[in-house]
This record gives sequence, structure tokens and C-alpha cells, in this order.
Amino acid sequence: MKNAEQPRTSTQLEAPDGMDDAGALSKRTWDYRVMSFNDGEDAWQAIHEVQYLGDVPVMFSLGPVVVLWNSEEDGEAGRRCVERMREALDKPVLTPSDFPQTSD
Repeated sequence: MKNAEQPRTSTQLEAPDGMDDAGALSKRTWDYRVMSFNDGEDAWQAIHEVQYLGDVPVMFSLGPVVVLWNSEEDGEAGRRCVERMREALDKPVLTPSDFPQTSD
């Protein structure tokens, strides 16, 4: 996930990668989503950044997002950031099991 030094203002990440079933390139995209967690003792939800390959969620940020924008951006940058986070509240909640498992 990208560090908070400069928030993204586009829903399209830079480089396409991966292939879809038809052999065409699928682009990586991202948005904010509510994630639900349960460690056996506690359960909580938070807004995280989620990346997709095509329409499939493939990665989420380790920590919840913060409201942050570059001070050189226009005066509406903060409002856009908060609005995108607000939109996450209207989408289905994701859990870690919605993502492919990786082995380390």
C-alpha cells in the first residue's frame, strides 16, 4: 500500500498487470472499503484501502486509513478524501477471507 505522503486522487493505479480469463490485461484499481475483523476476543470494523485486479479484491492496507491530503492540493481535496471514505459505508463490508490467501 502507498504511504500517506501523498494521497491518490484517481481511482486508477498506474500500471496494468495480470490477465483476465480472455487473456486481456486487467487493471489494478483501488478504493476505500469497510473491513470487519475478529480475533476471537474482539470484533471491529474500520475503513481500509483495498486494491483490486479487475473486480476481485486482492489486497488491503494493514492499518485503517487516515484523513490526509497534500497541502498543495486545492481546497476541496480534503472533502473529496472524506467523501470517498463515506462512500465506503454504502458498500458491502469485506473480511480478510474475501482476499486470496498468501503463504510466507
